[in-house]
Amino acid sequence: MNAHNGRLSALIALFATVALIGGSPAFGWGRNTNCLLVRPHRSGDIAAIAAAHGMTIEDGIGEEGYWLLRCGTRGASETLASLQADSSVEDASPDGVVVIPEITAQLAFAFDAGPTPNGYTNQSALSQVNLGSSHWRATGHGVVVAVIDTGVNANHPDLVGHCTSGYNAIDPCNPPDDLPDGQTGGYGVLDAGAGHGTMVAGVIAVVAPNARIMPIKALAADGSGNESDVIRGILWAVRNGADVINMSFGSPSSSPALRAAVRYAYRSGVVVVASAGNTGDNQPHYPAWLPQVISVASVEENNIKSPYSSYAPSVSLVAPGTGIRSTYWDGGYASWSGTSFAASFVSGAAALVRELEPQGGANRVARYLTRTATSVNLANPEFAGLLGDGLLNIEKAVRRAD
Repeated sequence: MNAHNGRLSALIALFATVALIGGSPAFGWGRNTNCLLVRPHRSGDIAAIAAAHGMTIEDGIGEEGYWLLRCGTRGASETLASLQADSSVEDASPDGVVVIPEITAQLAFAFDAGPTPNGYTNQSALSQVNLGSSHWRATGHGVVVAVIDTGVNANHPDLVGHCTSGYNAIDPCNPPDDLPDGQTGGYGVLDAGAGHGTMVAGVIAVVAPNARIMPIKALAADGSGNESDVIRGILWAVRNGADVINMSFGSPSSSPALRAAVRYAYRSGVVVVASAGNTGDNQPHYPAWLPQVISVASVEENNIKSPYSSYAPSVSLVAPGTGIRSTYWDGGYASWSGTSFAASFVSGAAALVRELEPQGGANRVARYLTRTATSVNLANPEFAGLLGDGLLNIEKAVRRAD
């Protein structure tokens, strides 16, 4: 049995067990389970606050005075309650966990992995989003797209020369590589997220071939990460020249610290794109639900909403997300399905528009993309108003911006 089939069997067995017991796997993984994000009042002394609550200071984080503190002998829940009752504390919340949306459905790892491209650069999804002759006008030259994810294999033959040096928010002493690490995530599947960031980057590279991809590793190979690492990644991206940020992950809630980081990116003129989620419903999925974010849902080849794709008034656009072929962590290619990959088409398109509108703010780029979209309401009457302005139309957006 090969590794893929072994992982598939494990996942099928796990979902069968879940169905029998009538429950659902819990999202409890992540490395900072005993940490809290804390912001003092202006007059508050973080050292004094940490000492008073038996905590240690891990790091200063964020643009609005947040700190990552580790709990001592008391549990996180008890410490959080005491912080929230402390008049010297402006805000305190858990260091939440985010996961790639594919982990939340039976799409939990790439498939058809192998050494051959099998349509990577000419797959039907590119025609569906009307890439057309867009490259006559723009290729993403001079634009930097940060991919905050599991890392990127910058040595992949189709990504060599496309990537900047990047940043590893989990371990800054190491490069932002996208590799299996032998860890089992919340669904009990080994390295379920490995290759995810490289696949997102590969789609962006096809849509915007001259854009520079900035790999930022904030998620482990199990597909999960902590908000604190995502925040570090956002701030590093903005401070190091990112024009677009792709975030193909999410959580049912978000901390004020993460919201502040997204606002900071948006106010800095960075276009922020995120996947809408794969739960197939209209439940909250952050950061895609934040108003500063271009939220992307998925449709099938016939423009009908993908069965797994979330939908909500917060959705901005839709793009193809099923069976997307892209670059993989091992130097080969693979296919995967999910709103993660729908989002990557939009991030690539944002790079093209940004090249033509280098001084335009994030909202201006978003308007070019949304106002040129093709409505999918006729194909999805039950989701009218819940799939944004419709299907990404790259050539039309680029023409409008040119």
